[in-house]
Amino acid sequence: MSKEKHKLIDPNEFALAVISSIPLKGDSPETIAEEKLNYYLAAYEKALEFNDSYKKNENLLERYKRLNNI
Repeated sequence: MSKEKHKLIDPNEFALAVISSIPLKGDSPETIAEEKLNYYLAAYEKALEFNDSYKKNENLLERYKRLNNI
């Protein structure tokens, strides 16, 4: 069994993918830009939260393995 390490999410790439998948809505370019920016920022923040959570869980698992000589 290979020990493949999971990669963290690149927040910028994830946020760009999210906004590119959302159809344009709005009456003006400013409205569209504001909506896309809101989605970008929310997606970026979610990716950071995921990465932080993943790192914490990974660290806990490593400590557990060391304590139990796994």
